[in-house]
Amino acid sequence: MLELSPSTYFARKTRPKSARRLRDEELIPLVTAAREDSGRTCGARRITARWSAPATGWPAARSSG
Repeated sequence: MLELSPSTYFARKTRPKSARRLRDEELIPLVTAAREDSGRTCGARRITARWSAPATGWPAARSSG
């Protein structure tokens, strides 16, 4: 088991979601859809390349925005 104090565990459970976590929750369905549309042949590099195209308006990387 993890050596974690109960106070740390409960503090984590009650803490609001971070901006990064909220952004990830928005992007996960988009990444999943892009992968499914490609017949599950696209990996991280292809999906990132698709999003990096200026006309798409998609974020190019997790750190942007």
